[in-house]
Amino acid sequence: MFNSKKISPSTILISSLPIFFIIGSAALNILIVLTCLFFIKKFFNLKNLTNFKNFESWKIFFLIFFIYLLISSFFAEEFFKAFKASFSQIRFFIFLLFIIFYFDPKNNIANFIVPIWSLILLCVCIDTNIQFITGISVSGYPAEGYLLENRSLFNENVGRLGGPFGDELIVGSFISKFGAPLIFYYICIFSKLNRTKKIYYTLFLILLAETVLISGERGSFIIIFLSFLIALILYGDLKKNLIIFIITILSLSIFVNTNKFSKQRYQDFIYIINNIEESSYGRIYSSSIEVFKKNLFFGTGLKNYNNNCLKLADPKPLSRDPYCSPTHSHNFVLQMLSETGVVGFSLFYLFIGSIIFQLFKKLKHYNKPENLERSFINGSIFICIFYLTPSILPAGSFFTTWNGAIFWLNLSFIMSYFNKINER
Repeated sequence: MFNSKKISPSTILISSLPIFFIIGSAALNILIVLTCLFFIKKFFNLKNLTNFKNFESWKIFFLIFFIYLLISSFFAEEFFKAFKASFSQIRFFIFLLFIIFYFDPKNNIANFIVPIWSLILLCVCIDTNIQFITGISVSGYPAEGYLLENRSLFNENVGRLGGPFGDELIVGSFISKFGAPLIFYYICIFSKLNRTKKIYYTLFLILLAETVLISGERGSFIIIFLSFLIALILYGDLKKNLIIFIITILSLSIFVNTNKFSKQRYQDFIYIINNIEESSYGRIYSSSIEVFKKNLFFGTGLKNYNNNCLKLADPKPLSRDPYCSPTHSHNFVLQMLSETGVVGFSLFYLFIGSIIFQLFKKLKHYNKPENLERSFINGSIFICIFYLTPSILPAGSFFTTWNGAIFWLNLSFIMSYFNKINER
């Protein structure tokens, strides 16, 4: 299953990352911090810090953005929350440098990352499906709304699923965001597989989609849906692949219509899309826009949206949905605007733009044909684009360990790959 080449410590760490996501944010945060300390000890010294020749523009833009967050936190109402969240962002930058410096996509993606991540996701999917059928996962966590005294198979009281994540209803997000690069990879290699492997990987990919569907996480299902669609368009026989895709979607649609909870969740989703302003998310988006207008240039400071929102007059106080979220804006662009203002928003996208500019420069000098690793990287590109593109879809807080780590992990895969393509 695995290549016989010696596996490096960095590869072990990156291969096992999904397990730390499952254990929880505390374990993940400890791992990232330890990785940062290792990198600082190994790499940073006075000579490297003063060698501005290798200090590319994207690093400078990130440090400017980081310093801006620290300074803006001094003007936030809740200084400690803002400063703590701002200072903690440096760990993602160092984590990105660690992967760029130590991770080799050519030798590690196909040999280690893909099989290990696939095995982890397979276990998560099985656990979640058992929870869907019985109401309780193998790890002992009950589904939302499940009552032990009414225990039965396919209980209609079972609601959203958490699988091995317990009370945190994020299993769909986990599968979709770790699964997207795998979907791109497997669809790319599909035509090269023997019949047995084709059957196995087809069942595995269907299981990913089905598990996200039953989890009740609608935004995550859109990620999976688009991953399949884009990968099928990019690789292989377009006509044949689209027919398979349509058949799969129709099969999943039939499944949704036969399950009371899933049907209700996706009917609610259609209602939200058609009535976004009146929906629960639309109300939070509206309050985020108002908070942004009152803190136009510099924002409220990280994690200060809620206390600024509570000062606003609710335009529809009789609405059943709250006007203010207790945590964040539930939308990446609105969170960035409300918490960092126009200045922070512009600095962050200058950082992203400088990365894109550097990657295009490297790609311009790359004349070799695309390899299998590139398909995995395309999946990472898709996840990053999904984070950064304005949309009405809800999202977790960008500045937390869980969501932040997924974005920075995929960004570091992309940068590591493009930094090394000309070294082959």
